[in-house]
Amino acid sequence: MIISSFDRTGAPLKPSIRPYRTHAITTFILATLISMSCGREDIFQEPVETISLPPPGRISDNQLVHLTPEQAAEVPIQTTIIRPVRFSYRLKVPGTVFPAPDYIFKLSAPFNARITDLYAHEGEPVKKGQPVLELESLEFANLLAEYIQARAEVTYQESRKQRLTVLVEKELSPIRDLEEVQVDFIRSTAIARAAQARLLAVGMSASRIEQLEEPTRELNARLEMYAPINGVISEHLIDRGQSVEAYEHMATIINLDKVLVQGYVSSDEAGLLKAGDALTISLKDFPNRKVEGRISTINPALDPINRSVTVNAIINTQNAWPMPGINVRMEIQVQTPDPVITVPLSALTYEGPQALVFLKVDEHTYRKQVISTRRLTSLYAIVESGLEGGEEIAVTQIFTLKALSKMGEGEEE
Repeated sequence: MIISSFDRTGAPLKPSIRPYRTHAITTFILATLISMSCGREDIFQEPVETISLPPPGRISDNQLVHLTPEQAAEVPIQTTIIRPVRFSYRLKVPGTVFPAPDYIFKLSAPFNARITDLYAHEGEPVKKGQPVLELESLEFANLLAEYIQARAEVTYQESRKQRLTVLVEKELSPIRDLEEVQVDFIRSTAIARAAQARLLAVGMSASRIEQLEEPTRELNARLEMYAPINGVISEHLIDRGQSVEAYEHMATIINLDKVLVQGYVSSDEAGLLKAGDALTISLKDFPNRKVEGRISTINPALDPINRSVTVNAIINTQNAWPMPGINVRMEIQVQTPDPVITVPLSALTYEGPQALVFLKVDEHTYRKQVISTRRLTSLYAIVESGLEGGEEIAVTQIFTLKALSKMGEGEEE
């Protein structure tokens, strides 16, 4: 179909094709271009820039620090050569003080009883063998009666045996009767010894038990309990007139001549320790107050609470210090089992979380080196990775080198 149109003068214009034909031509051209691009991808592909990454642990060489002769003269830099050695250092770990195992005693009631008297109170020193309290109990009275009866039976059987022995020697009684009496005597002796053992078990002294056999001895159902060790009453849980049950805790005596200090060491460093290693116990806020000692034992398993290995040390106290219950710092002298690389702390600096040192390249050139440290001591850092034996590092003017490296980075930008 042909569409006629006229110009401004009224003259007819040339016939034109419908717009859809123009669109069809445009679409054809675009399709051709797309097909060409699919066949020649390399023509339109953007080039990819290849970036070379520095090896792990090292910063790229374009971050070298170059010193001019004038700078080298004004800033003399001391260096040291790194060499692997077995390194000795003091391992610092937290610790807690407890009473030493043989220097604490908890008094418990041997039977159901009533407190009739108290001879020592909290904070008071006591000597071994000194009476601490007195109990009254019907159970104790029964024990006394059983023992007295058993001893009386032993006395009776012994006299029977002596009489029959004489009669048998004179052939006035058969040997069978003597044998029966001997058996009765042995049985009564065993019963008496068992009764005596029960009295000893509840805390009655052997000397007082012997006094029970005196005919004129006045008996009562009261039992005195004595301090088994020298020490101080640290805990009093009873009052006069109070009733207590068997095995109930009544008081605690602590001897402060020795204490147990438990240190908590990470499992990674527990292998460096052994019984007999020297250690020092101190307080963080009072470092000059300290006592010396040695490791007594090392627990073979991790503590289930803090997931660490417990180190035990029996320490002689100085003027009753350290006292049980306080937290202390334990410093143990250890040595690495194998040679390790260490660097002075003066050579170490940081950029964010990264630890750095400056490796000497030549007389006027240094390069930043990223390292990984295993542990920091008071003067050195044990290096995990990033340095090798024979390398030379700067140990002075570290901040100057760091500032110059920052200036170099700014100029490159």
